[in-house]
Amino acid sequence: GQRLVYKSHPSQNENDLRKMDLVGFEIESYASSEAIFINDSSLRTVYSVFSTSVQAAASMGIQSFYLYNLFDLDELSLPKTVQRHWNDRCTSEIHPEMNIKSIDDWMNGKNDYTPMDRSEEILKTTKKMLSVVGFD
Repeated sequence: GQRLVYKSHPSQNENDLRKMDLVGFEIESYASSEAIFINDSSLRTVYSVFSTSVQAAASMGIQSFYLYNLFDLDELSLPKTVQRHWNDRCTSEIHPEMNIKSIDDWMNGKNDYTPMDRSEEILKTTKKMLSVVGFD
């Protein structure tokens, strides 16, 4: 079997979590998404409605997906400005398959992709950038 881990948003509190059906999920409230990805090698897939943690997971070699297109955003009365923001923010030029638009397509493997672990490259670039600004 697979574990289900729900990473709460920093602004969510216990009352917010009680409103969701999280039966069967481990709740992770204290660590950042990136810390979870780095420290839990059992993670194979990450799903999010619209969190950019999906991009972080993919850059660490974990297949990850946005789910917001599965919802009828008009029916949810989500303002068009927010919808445009999500469309702009929640896309990947490298892995457009990350954005699940159909359960059938997803179940039939049309969203499958192989992410590349770029964590070493990111670490190297970050250290170089910090060195340039005087943090050696």
